[in-house]
Amino acid sequence: MSHPIIIEIGLDYGYEHLKKDNDKLIKFLKQGYNGYLIHLERKGNKKSDIENIITKPTQPTNGGIIKTACALITDKIKRYKHINDVSIV
Repeated sequence: MSHPIIIEIGLDYGYEHLKKDNDKLIKFLKQGYNGYLIHLERKGNKKSDIENIITKPTQPTNGGIIKTACALITDKIKRYKHINDVSIV
């Protein structure tokens, strides 16, 4: 039997929306499940509060795991984080 996953994807959302997505994953993840928080941004502004959620998401205390990925892309800037990366490059 495979475990279900939960995915939250946001496009150009700010900190508050991303934080709510993280909180939603915490609420619904069960032990042994994975949750994925994926942030896509076309503005490319470096925002430390958003980067903190992506690099250090709040984890559930019940044994579920939240993994994150992101892509920050404009004409001049391309930054990303794969699911298993620690930081945004």
